[in-house]
Amino acid sequence: MKMLNDLSLIVFLISLIALIYFYVKKQKVKATRLLLAVISSFIVFVITAPDPPEIPLSLEIYHKEMVIYTDNSGQAQISGEVNPDALLTIDGEEITLSNTGYFSHEIQLNDKEEKTVTLSVTLDNQEQLEKITIKGSSNYIAYLQEKLEHERFEKEEAKALATLEVVEAQPNRENYDAAYTLVSSLTRENKGFNERLSEVLTIVEEEELREKEAREAVELATHTPTRANYNEARSLVDNLANEDRKLDEELKVVLSKIEELEQEQQKLQQESQASANQESQRQSQANSSQESGQQSESHDSGEHQYVNANGEGLIKGSSSGIYHIPGSTYYDRTTKPVAWFRTISETEAAGYRAPKR
Repeated sequence: MKMLNDLSLIVFLISLIALIYFYVKKQKVKATRLLLAVISSFIVFVITAPDPPEIPLSLEIYHKEMVIYTDNSGQAQISGEVNPDALLTIDGEEITLSNTGYFSHEIQLNDKEEKTVTLSVTLDNQEQLEKITIKGSSNYIAYLQEKLEHERFEKEEAKALATLEVVEAQPNRENYDAAYTLVSSLTRENKGFNERLSEVLTIVEEEELREKEAREAVELATHTPTRANYNEARSLVDNLANEDRKLDEELKVVLSKIEELEQEQQKLQQESQASANQESQRQSQANSSQESGQQSESHDSGEHQYVNANGEGLIKGSSSGIYHIPGSTYYDRTTKPVAWFRTISETEAAGYRAPKR
């Protein structure tokens, strides 16, 4: 069969050359006959042609074992050769082949877990499958562990920073304790955080001292509700960095009590003043009546009166029990009289005597 095929090919080629020659020479009859010979020989050649041999897939991977370890960055390279006419896929992804069938493909691991990939080669309904396991190298596993610890530290540090900013904005013991717990639990010491925490502690302790003084002042104002105690407590509470609603409410109660006491005191003062005014009026009326009586008696008796323009007595009564009338020897020398009189009879009635000279 192969000999016949070869013979028909030779006849076909010779007839084709002759056909072209006679066609060029314009010998149509011979050319027509040769055309039939060309067609016949070509048909025989096709019929007697043997089946083409199967082309092997020839998948060759450049690895002795079906396990590949990554480099330090987690990458692994799969390379090899395959029939250049074949279709190669790795986990469903088509891989580009060189003219000679060479291929190279990189696989990236994102964690420490191993990964199995499937290589598929297809050609003329033939398929070949190979599985390769990708494992992380010891250096890559160490890198992943270090990366994980770094990310965990960054999260812890961010959380500690957030609580630190809170206590800096609102410096109190509760916020400080929360920040201290997170900062002290960091896997790596952060000196900047420690310094800021130390500064906040000073502020917290100072604020706690102010809060203590404010509480004591409020307690004093509660037990002794005076305006001075209230004002002192109010000033200390207002100067606190953090609002204390409890102390504010207690001061409102104190202020209300002080205002009630002040109203009661004002009412008592008004009543006392009214009573004093009434007593003063009664005393004034009584004195007026007595003076009127004395003046009436003096006028009735016809006795001389020593008075000034306002009707006030001019006779001096000294501390030694002696009286001095205007113009007498010792009148001007008596500078500190203990009593004043209008008439001599009034003076003697009061127990005073005239000077011997």
